[in-house]
Amino acid sequence: MQSPDPQGLAEHWGKIIGIAPNDEAELKLPNATFRFVKGASEIMSALEFRVTDVAQVLHTAKAKGLAVGGNEFLLSGVTFRLGA
Repeated sequence: MQSPDPQGLAEHWGKIIGIAPNDEAELKLPNATFRFVKGASEIMSALEFRVTDVAQVLHTAKAKGLAVGGNEFLLSGVTFRLGA
């Protein structure tokens, strides 16, 4: 997540989900980490996923007409980054 005030946004979301952010403006959940970074506006710019078959997910994204580059694709203005 991006914000002019990443720590403040992390604290806001931390209150909502009941987890305190660390000093790096991250909320660590059992199966995910939300990172809040400095930016001009509040947006969700990227999501990172670990998948079993990166090539297959990228192939499917490309077949659906999504922009694919490297190990990521763009969907509705959000970059989806894939790792194994």
